[in-house]
Amino acid sequence: MAHRDRSRSRTVVGTLFLGLATCVRGGQPAETLPGFKPNNVMEGRGIDNVNLFSGDPGVVVPVGPEYPLGPGFSWQLKAYYSVKFWKFDRSCGVEMAIRHAYVRGYPTLGVGWTLELGYVSTGPDRFDFDPPPAGIYVSPDGGRHPFYGAASPYQTEDGTNLRVTRVTSQHYEVEFPDGIRQVFSHPYERPRPTPSTSSYDFSDVDWDSRNLPSSRFGLTSIENSFDATLLQVIYLFGSWRPSSITLNPGTPQQRSITYAWTTWGGQWDVLSSIQFPSFGTRSLTATFAFRSPLPFLRNVYDNSTEVGGGDRVFSD
Repeated sequence: MAHRDRSRSRTVVGTLFLGLATCVRGGQPAETLPGFKPNNVMEGRGIDNVNLFSGDPGVVVPVGPEYPLGPGFSWQLKAYYSVKFWKFDRSCGVEMAIRHAYVRGYPTLGVGWTLELGYVSTGPDRFDFDPPPAGIYVSPDGGRHPFYGAASPYQTEDGTNLRVTRVTSQHYEVEFPDGIRQVFSHPYERPRPTPSTSSYDFSDVDWDSRNLPSSRFGLTSIENSFDATLLQVIYLFGSWRPSSITLNPGTPQQRSITYAWTTWGGQWDVLSSIQFPSFGTRSLTATFAFRSPLPFLRNVYDNSTEVGGGDRVFSD
């Protein structure tokens, strides 16, 4: 789990360019972003799936059993690791361009790891793409799939062939080529530490939009092409953190996965354990341990401090 001293709790570094009137906000090349992409070449060896374009190992670790939920469909919770966990951007001003570096992802397991169910975002992180899409489907592996169109239903254009329907302003449905439909209707704000102003890590938004509403919608159910609900997700009230997952709800095969959370380092909510149903009345429990709070070594672009009430460092 990442941690750093509070004197460095905000991750911004910049450079002052004299005589520069405008600047262009820089985005990251797609090959430097985490997650699996259909147009990339992967080499699979066990739990490693090495991206031959970027060298990202793409580690996938199954957590808990694989559950068959219907004909031709099984589901398993998996943890993903990517070494591409830095997010870089820059903010434009009249006489300056300020560069920033953040740690990506969620605090659930820590830096580089994601153990999520996926979400749909229509918030400011759309502006990482040019042109900005109608929204982004973020898959459990951390991959970001923008969808486009003048009106719903929208389509992805990255080779995943997903169709996204906007049912209401807080209800989106993502349809997959195999007929599976995922419903995203739990609104929440992105994770924040305590106090909430102490860090902007674990975020995909850019610096200019960091205080805008994130407009994220978490997975609430998975349905098949016959409208049968295969899986339901319950969240802690108003939170991004799942409380439980019900498998085959409303059937004799109904079983539940339960989450337990704790606070790490006095700042971040992290996962302490997950209990999985097993055979009969038995269960399996996966527990997670985190290192004691230690400073996290930042990169050379991220030695920020507060200057004049803002998170900016200027140098000539």
